[in-house]
Amino acid sequence: ALSKVLEKHPGHMPTVKRLAGVHLRQSHPDRALALLQPHTEAGADDAGYWVLLSHAQYATGDAEAGKASLAKAEALAPDSPLVRSQRALGELSAGDLDGAIGELRTIVTEQPDAEQADMLLVYAHLQKRDFDAAAEQARSAIVRHPGSAMAHNLLGAVLLAKDAPDEAKPHFEKAVALDKGYSP
Repeated sequence: ALSKVLEKHPGHMPTVKRLAGVHLRQSHPDRALALLQPHTEAGADDAGYWVLLSHAQYATGDAEAGKASLAKAEALAPDSPLVRSQRALGELSAGDLDGAIGELRTIVTEQPDAEQADMLLVYAHLQKRDFDAAAEQARSAIVRHPGSAMAHNLLGAVLLAKDAPDEAKPHFEKAVALDKGYSP
């Protein structure tokens, strides 16, 4: 449906951004990048555009371009949780787990409703193989975002990593119950 809207309105930035986000969530950063790159002039004053472009660039392996796009987003909205989460994602991509964890903790503390930062913080602890911290963070995320299928899925993944499949199963089931289209 979004593609059809873009056929009729090729430069409609909200639709471009929404479809790029869909491509990124479906693990097609190359499609997101191809969609976003022609619109750099239209997105010049939109931090959200630059965050999406940065995400696509990092995900396709172009860290330098990702950093440059993130710098543009930071200049436009330095305190935005979205921009700060992308900065942390860049740190994760670069292997700076401690830097990412520090940034994400700050975001979650200052803005408890920043769901993306919460989920990334669980993921960063998982990457660091600090399963106790990951489980604690996932449980906190569930309290802050009780309707989040991702939070339950992440707790299930952490519990599997801790070799507790019986504890993990109800969280995977809850993730699917919250979002019928969700696949853990």
